[in-house]
Amino acid sequence: MKDELSLRKWLICGPFPRSTLLRDGLESFEVDYLHEHGGEESIKPYPGLKHSSPLGEAVWREWSADENGYVDFIKAYGETFVDYWQLKNGVAYAYTELHVDRDCTAVFLFGSEDYAKVWVNGKLVHVVKVARKHNVGQDFFPVKLTKGVNRVLVKVFRLAGRWGFSLKYVVPRGKIYVNKYRAVLPDLPEGREVDSWASVPVLNLSDSELYVKVRVIEDDLFYESEGSDTAGPGEITVIPFKLVSRRKITASDQNRLLKLSVEAQGEESILELKLRFRGKNEWFLDTYLSEVDKSVQPYGVYLPESYSSERKYPLIIGLHGFKGSWYVSAYAEREWCIIVAPSARGEIPYREIGSVDVFEVLREVKKKYSVSSKQVYLTGHSMGGYGTWLIGLRYPHLFAAIAPLSSSGEIRYIDKIPGAFRKLYESYNPVNFIENALNLPVFISHGSEDKIVPVEASRKMYSLLRKLGYQVVYEEIPGKGHTWSERGPYWGLECIDRPTLEKFFQAHMLIKTPSKIVYVTDTIRFNKAYWIEIKELQKERELAKLYAEVDPEQNKILIKTVNIAKLIIHLEDLYENELLSHKRKIILQVNSEKIVLPKAPSQITIKIAGSKALVKTSKGYWIENINENNFKYLTEVEERKLAKKPGLSGPIADVFNKPFVLVYGTLSQEEVNREAALCIQKWWFAYANGRAKVIRDKEVDLDKVCKYNLILLGNHESNEIISKINEYIPIHFKKDSIVYKNEELSGDLGLITVYPNPLNSAKYVLIVGGTTPEALSALKKIDLMMLPDYVIYDPREAGVSWKGFIKAGFYNKYWRLD
Repeated sequence: MKDELSLRKWLICGPFPRSTLLRDGLESFEVDYLHEHGGEESIKPYPGLKHSSPLGEAVWREWSADENGYVDFIKAYGETFVDYWQLKNGVAYAYTELHVDRDCTAVFLFGSEDYAKVWVNGKLVHVVKVARKHNVGQDFFPVKLTKGVNRVLVKVFRLAGRWGFSLKYVVPRGKIYVNKYRAVLPDLPEGREVDSWASVPVLNLSDSELYVKVRVIEDDLFYESEGSDTAGPGEITVIPFKLVSRRKITASDQNRLLKLSVEAQGEESILELKLRFRGKNEWFLDTYLSEVDKSVQPYGVYLPESYSSERKYPLIIGLHGFKGSWYVSAYAEREWCIIVAPSARGEIPYREIGSVDVFEVLREVKKKYSVSSKQVYLTGHSMGGYGTWLIGLRYPHLFAAIAPLSSSGEIRYIDKIPGAFRKLYESYNPVNFIENALNLPVFISHGSEDKIVPVEASRKMYSLLRKLGYQVVYEEIPGKGHTWSERGPYWGLECIDRPTLEKFFQAHMLIKTPSKIVYVTDTIRFNKAYWIEIKELQKERELAKLYAEVDPEQNKILIKTVNIAKLIIHLEDLYENELLSHKRKIILQVNSEKIVLPKAPSQITIKIAGSKALVKTSKGYWIENINENNFKYLTEVEERKLAKKPGLSGPIADVFNKPFVLVYGTLSQEEVNREAALCIQKWWFAYANGRAKVIRDKEVDLDKVCKYNLILLGNHESNEIISKINEYIPIHFKKDSIVYKNEELSGDLGLITVYPNPLNSAKYVLIVGGTTPEALSALKKIDLMMLPDYVIYDPREAGVSWKGFIKAGFYNKYWRLD
């Protein structure tokens, strides 16, 4: 059997409550609402079987999927939309029985909106804890079916938008399965040549490691090319390959199929994929190969019809909303600018790898097209507006102006988040950094009747900017909701593309070297703006503020700091823009201390200790000021070797922003450790459309230590690498316990901690392990993107409620525990 079969006949049960850890302190997705009748692992439901629910009695009843195989829980239980998505209904179940005439391995092609779990014959075979739109076959995984009846239970949790799932299955004949639904392909833009990346995901169904090769079959349009990778048993490998055309795309290519050969250990299959054709005046999808994980990521492009590489074009970067469509689709054609739309790797709210995607797209577009670096504008709607606030305020020196639309610059539920988790989310809270917009013009827009994001959110940000005296325009559109209008003949969707916004962008150019800077941060991760660079905070995860102003007449720089221990002033830009003269003495006022530099260096480093300020010039000396005309040189103070710095400051999510590899332990509990590695691999594929390589601890060599962040699965007894570095980590394993601040915590406990790799302090290690196999198995309940530098957790409660995290926090700036 190789044809896909859709499961249409179901029993469904619900609704059960919707609650989340961040908003409510409880993750209802992790609650077993079927416990009265055997629980999720043992339930054998029938029509009329009842369960008690906080929302009332829930009864199993028959339900048919629609013609596309989609089971729609909104249709079944109502609540299409509630103001601000304050939904009551959040969890529902579906059950069916699958009959096969022999024992076999099937591949389930599953799609859901949002989180989901799948059990087969009482065994949990799939968990996806990712916010997303439903797509057919977005997950695929092997399932052992036994001859006769196989029980299938599905649980789906709703965040916002739609609520449901689809399930198909296929019984492949070979050792691999290629998922055409998750292929990433560029469009065919008429009149242009294609020189892009593509990828297909491949599942290894065999019991041994396979070498898999994907080859583009040469034809009249495409050159031959290939990509390859290895995959262990049960692993998904996503194989990238180049797609290069022989000529420009023409109208005759409208129904073009891409033919691929996929080979593995002597088996070959031919795959045909439909490529989308786009006309000359249409936006199109292009792709790039990520430097982080070598995955292929799509982005939207809208070029002027008259585009010419002979001139420089302004660039608008548009960030889509939660479950929104490609942002470029909301625009009408523009001749004056290029418009691009990053994917943010899905529904990631422009934090961590979501923001990395934005900057990778920016680099790619600057490489491919003629872009004016002085006219890069950032905008976004809803979640994309939040991303505009966050990225724009973290990197104000990169954009000429920003325009957050129908969005919030403040995390609304932050007061409900406890301890270190709140400190983490304060770092994602744009309102904390609003002062950074001193030289960044802001256009804010909101509909007065918005029932998804309260209009008060935009009013607040506008009010704060006005009080600061910053450049800000606010348009509140009476009677309009979250989105409004259809596309017009020239303007696109009015809530995104309209004359006032276009004129605002056209009126502003990047201020590359302003005379005055304000920069607020809470971590050394984000430390640069214009001509200043913060090198060290006095205390990490506390707000720090730098005020810097140049007085050209006095040849003076005024510096005021809060919670800053060291900073660099890059003077070349100030000389170049005649804000300072290198021919005169430079007066430096640092807080209350005044220092006169006799010579004009290219840069200066300022070290602040209490009321004292030491200055290091490019000559390499620290200068201690005595008075304006009398100073002395001091020997350089020795720096600590291990300290937090950009790219090596935590939190745990930062490990995934640079190349990484998953390393499972083989000294003992190999199967448990490998299963945990595969859990992260599958999560990264679902969450970030990413690739994650899984290797054994014995495969870690010097090359991998030098090139990668190592994610280590196991503990000091089961993972060879952890055993080598265990004693160097402040929180570490001991026999049946975890050592934390000289205290031995025993019992069934898990540990997740990030730390500079003791084998190469320029890279991270992320230790993911526990005192028992059960602790490691609980990993599938925990969101790795919402953790600080470390957590010690109870596997029964972690990811279910906050009390599951027994210890959680951040290391200090020297990677020590306070």
